[in-house]
Amino acid sequence: RRCAAAAVDAAVAASTFAVADAAAMPRTKSPARSARPSTTRSARAAKRPTTPVVSASDGAILCASSFQALACAVAALIAGHTALSALAVVTFLLSLNFWSKPEYGVRRNLDILCACSALIISLHQTSQCRRPLPILSLYAAACGLWMIAAWRWSRADRRWVWWHVSFHACSTAANLLLYECLR
Repeated sequence: RRCAAAAVDAAVAASTFAVADAAAMPRTKSPARSARPSTTRSARAAKRPTTPVVSASDGAILCASSFQALACAVAALIAGHTALSALAVVTFLLSLNFWSKPEYGVRRNLDILCACSALIISLHQTSQCRRPLPILSLYAAACGLWMIAAWRWSRADRRWVWWHVSFHACSTAANLLLYECLR
């Protein structure tokens, strides 16, 4: 519910051009460790405050964009590819879990690991298509969009989020084309 409400708020803000500039959410480095070393890793992690990866409005936009993966899950299921459908559902859940509260940590790492694994599995499945070039072209474009988004994020460019949304859309298009090809 919180993610959906935040997504609506973000859409309204974006449509009225009221989204804050990049200076509103400065990038911060991880807080310094305590002078007194703790005995366990979990104790150290519990003492450290979490650091947001992006602003709440950017997280809400990408949280809403994550729902594109559900289209992949439904299309894969209709095409009879239950394993690819399950992969899309897991990708969706991990993406939604991360973007609903984008902070450094295990949730972020799992989201990235799942997205990379899904790409590798999809590329392997593409090798079974008779004409894989259009699908491979879309996956290559998606990777390019992700790299542009990452570069713009590192430069604190406010538009990085729209490049990442484009990456989600391009990945979704490639997946939908893949499921059709595998029929």
